[in-house]
Amino acid sequence: MGHNLAARPGSDENDGYIGLQLTQRGFAIGSRSQPHWPTLDGLRAVAVLAVMIFHLDDGGLLSGGYLGVDVFFVLSGFLITSLLIGEWDKREGRIGLRNFYARRCLRLFPALGCVIVASAALAVLLDIAGRSNGRASGQTTLNGIPWVIFYVGNWAHAFNLDSLGMLGQTWSLAVEEQFYLVWPALFIIVISHRGRRRRLALLLALLASAVMIYRVIMAHFGYSYDRIYFGTDTHSDGLLLGCAAAFWLTSRQSSPLNPTGYRMLRNITSLGGVSLMILFVFGSNTDAPLEISAAALASVAIVVGLVTEAAPSAVKRVLSSSLAVWIGRRSYGLYLWHYIVYVAAISLFDHYTNNYDHGGLSVHQIPIDLVYISAFTASFMVAALSYRFVESPALGLKRRFQSGERSGGAHRMDARRPAGHERGASRRDVPAVD
Repeated sequence: MGHNLAARPGSDENDGYIGLQLTQRGFAIGSRSQPHWPTLDGLRAVAVLAVMIFHLDDGGLLSGGYLGVDVFFVLSGFLITSLLIGEWDKREGRIGLRNFYARRCLRLFPALGCVIVASAALAVLLDIAGRSNGRASGQTTLNGIPWVIFYVGNWAHAFNLDSLGMLGQTWSLAVEEQFYLVWPALFIIVISHRGRRRRLALLLALLASAVMIYRVIMAHFGYSYDRIYFGTDTHSDGLLLGCAAAFWLTSRQSSPLNPTGYRMLRNITSLGGVSLMILFVFGSNTDAPLEISAAALASVAIVVGLVTEAAPSAVKRVLSSSLAVWIGRRSYGLYLWHYIVYVAAISLFDHYTNNYDHGGLSVHQIPIDLVYISAFTASFMVAALSYRFVESPALGLKRRFQSGERSGGAHRMDARRPAGHERGASRRDVPAVD
């Protein structure tokens, strides 16, 4: 297995959304009754499949698949910010931080806890059987557990302190959890004192641009690839762009969009989709400092196009198909489990494949491609079980902490003119949130 560059998808499923639809006559508010956008589930599916294929053969099959992480970062920034905006508007300038963090814990911890236990047990068994190597090392995996539990695994990667063993893919959970820890409080401050959402969107976009420039400068001055790729400070531009998109969309709730503007947005969405596919196929992690920026920009264009219904019809049909939505809703489990399944398959069957130098091939050897295909398929089976028996029950508990149902931890700032009441917004325009 090569350098782990996995993403952490699916953590915001069924969370809040902005209830708007873009037409050639302008924004139609509150016309959506769904609790989430199926097309965004489809986008998650594309991203997690790219990551899974990338890990099958060290990027040999899809060299730019590692950029799936940036699609997920944009989605997370957008969905979490839309959730916070929806609650702020619905509760007239209040955010229930306690409920917010309770929902995050119930979404993330149950499946992750199962993965930690399973990976530790598997790594020890592989060590005992003499089949462990590299990331399958029992000791390496066990040493990585504290980094994972406290969501600082990305810094262990960045400073080469620990590879986390079979839990190496959890580095991106650390980046997003650090974001979740800080962003809600910052959100309350900025939306209270700098209420114009269009200005906030511009500020966040500028911060994202600064991160992109900072990353290139660090690469120019010879900082290591791991430091640049895994650091929160150098890989937060996707999250910031997602946040900016949420603010920008709600700032334009009453703004009409003429046919020319609509076609332009449609073309930008198409360009973003084509660019992302090109990056997946031809990208290389040696060019990560620049490709991360390109993938983040392409992803935010796609997200805006899907949310505003400006994306081409064919794209929307594919991404909202039952298969794409099924995969997208299980993308968190797929992300968590696929790398462990791959490591287990390679470690168990390496002696029986033509990758194993045994003084000549044997008729009893198994083609390595068959091992890859089996591991890929098994990942879906394990993720489906995780979704059915671990994630779904936790999501049921999570609904007890929906915004507005409990007052625990509610924080109110200066709400004399809540940002949801920006020009053109009304109380009936408030989106449903989780």
